[in-house]
Amino acid sequence: MSVSELAFAFTPSQDQALIDGRWDLLSINLEKFWFVYGDRNTHSNSFTWFLLEEFKVVNGKVVRRNGKPVAEKSTLYAATVNCQQQKIRIISERINQGSFILSYNGGRNPKLIRSSNNINLEFLPTPGTLGEVMYNYVCHEKTYFSQ
Repeated sequence: MSVSELAFAFTPSQDQALIDGRWDLLSINLEKFWFVYGDRNTHSNSFTWFLLEEFKVVNGKVVRRNGKPVAEKSTLYAATVNCQQQKIRIISERINQGSFILSYNGGRNPKLIRSSNNINLEFLPTPGTLGEVMYNYVCHEKTYFSQ
């Protein structure tokens, strides 16, 4: 499957872009096979929760079940963003085996792998990375697939 075919296969409809009225689909990374979501319920000008779902890949192809990509791991990040200083601070994370989003749609709850509080990891939003997506969502309310 070519990159353009992958992009088409992963491009969500408007309905898919907002999950459960809460999660904005912010970014799709086809090279690393992940989706990034932002939480509308906690979104402010300095804080929000982010969800990173990584998909299962075998021999360079995304594994699908019922036509949908299978999430191998999902990570919830609580992050504060200083828009003036352009700094992001991860304050907690929760890593699950399986899809966090599917649990909203009647799927089983993901298995907790690790949970960490008071991480205090600070970094700059490098272009083309998860940090840039986080910064844009909090500081510019820029979403890529939802209105």
